[in-house]
Amino acid sequence: NNFNNNNASPSSTSSQQPPQMDVASTSAAAEEEGAVIDSSSCCSDSSCVLVQGGPSLARLLYTNPVCILSTYDPITHAQNFMTITWLTAMDNAGHFVCSINSSRHTASMLPRSPLFVLSVPTAGMEDLVLAIGGVSGADVDKESALGLRVCAPGWRPRVRLPTQVVQQEQSGQQQVLSSTQDVVDIQSIPASHSEEVEAARSTHQHHPHNAKHASKRERKMQALHARFDQLPAITDAVAHIVCRVESTTPLHNHLLNVCCMEAAYVRPSHWSGTCFHPQTPTAQPLLTFLGSKKFQHMVNRA
Repeated sequence: NNFNNNNASPSSTSSQQPPQMDVASTSAAAEEEGAVIDSSSCCSDSSCVLVQGGPSLARLLYTNPVCILSTYDPITHAQNFMTITWLTAMDNAGHFVCSINSSRHTASMLPRSPLFVLSVPTAGMEDLVLAIGGVSGADVDKESALGLRVCAPGWRPRVRLPTQVVQQEQSGQQQVLSSTQDVVDIQSIPASHSEEVEAARSTHQHHPHNAKHASKRERKMQALHARFDQLPAITDAVAHIVCRVESTTPLHNHLLNVCCMEAAYVRPSHWSGTCFHPQTPTAQPLLTFLGSKKFQHMVNRA
């Protein structure tokens, strides 16, 4: 589940791709299956689809794609990225199992910050996937060392709140972190931290409407985004899946994690409305890992 840094040997087979589907049609198709869809301005540079709930969310992992797992500790501001492919869906409610070698740096971070992101790369990103797996986050900051392009889930700017804003205080007057909440909503920070609030808000530009005039749906989406905006995701990925560890079992020198997908942001180029796969002939295929530093390109057949 962690690749060595070496040259990839991708292989693929040609296939006929399905016709292009726009954001409106993907949203309608997914909503028929009970998914909550938001296709309005959740990306900074182009549109994306937010999938939350319903069997469509679970289908993002049906193909068992290679992923880049990223973690972030809001207290120390430490972050890490690792490659992972040992994961599989458990049900249609978004639960899945992933296995992580207990010696990995990520294994030591997840107990402190159980909220994490799975970024899904595509063909052409094999060297990046191997580079991330070729060094340890305990030794280097992978974002700077590897020149990673990082954003918040949904391709939005990240919000970095000062440590004192998120630390727990005995007075209970400050927003605190617990095992069930890892990211602070900037709207709930006390007035005593007004300078920090304004600094955070200056990069918190994912929604153009004034909160007083926002609809109930818009306020719900704003609250969802605010929970995730400190988390790191890979900009060049075609999907960002925000997940939470629910339980961990040590087994054979690995940690067997039962996790739940909370929400996913997907590029329309790879989302049919109910399934996760390339939608146009120019959309890059997803990756699966064969071992021995070899990848297979997952393509569609008519």
